[in-house]
Amino acid sequence: MSYLSNRRISTAVFALFTLGSASMAHADVLFHNVTDQPIVFSVACTGTAPNEFTVAPGGDEQIYCSNGAQSAQVEIRTNHGSYDEVVHAVVWDGQGYELDYDDDGDVNIESL
Repeated sequence: MSYLSNRRISTAVFALFTLGSASMAHADVLFHNVTDQPIVFSVACTGTAPNEFTVAPGGDEQIYCSNGAQSAQVEIRTNHGSYDEVVHAVVWDGQGYELDYDDDGDVNIESL
């Protein structure tokens, strides 16, 4: 077998592995609330309508996108009476995120 044939086979195997890995992703994400209040936020898997979740104070919530998405969109609103402060974030498959307050008292999201 020539070098060129080995390279083609290696490339084909790598492509199949990459495609298989991408199709196994499912935006399995852990959220941890480190505040003393319940936090309500919405999560939309790629191409889906958002769903609302609540994480209890000091609690965890594992969210799983069943449509094969590698990431999800998160929206968190902090009510300031006449307006809402809105945080948008992208969360990734296999990652953990901490929900906490920023210096202004708004809910924020950070990687663990």
